[in-house]
Amino acid sequence: MPMEPKLQELLQAVIAKTPKGELKWRSHSDESFRLAVGSGYVHISRSPGRVEGEGDASAARTYVAQITDAQRRVVTETQAITGQEGDAALLAELFEVARKSALKTESVLNEMLDVLRGIAVS
Repeated sequence: MPMEPKLQELLQAVIAKTPKGELKWRSHSDESFRLAVGSGYVHISRSPGRVEGEGDASAARTYVAQITDAQRRVVTETQAITGQEGDAALLAELFEVARKSALKTESVLNEMLDVLRGIAVS
C-alpha cells in the first residue's frame, strides 16, 4: 500500500530540515529515533530482515515510521523493506538523517578531525 500523501510530505520536510540543524532527533535505542514536532512525534526504526529471492535469502532491512500524538498514540504509520517495491529509499534516508542528528555525527567527526589536524601540525 502506498504511503499517504500527507505523511510523505511530512517525512520529506523532516528530511530537508534535519541536516540544516532545524530539528533535533533523540535516540530511543541503537536502531530507533524520535523527533518532537508540534504536539506530535515522528518515530523511525530499522530492524534486520530477510528477503527470499532466487536461491539463498538475502539480507534486507525493515524500516518503520510512525506518527504519534501527544498521548503517544500511533495516528499513522508506514513500513518498507529494502529490496522490495515501496518507500524503502525515503524511510532509509529518514533513518540516516535521524541517526546523524541524534548521535551528533558531524560534531564527533569534526572534533576528531580537529584533534588529528592538531597532531599533524605539531
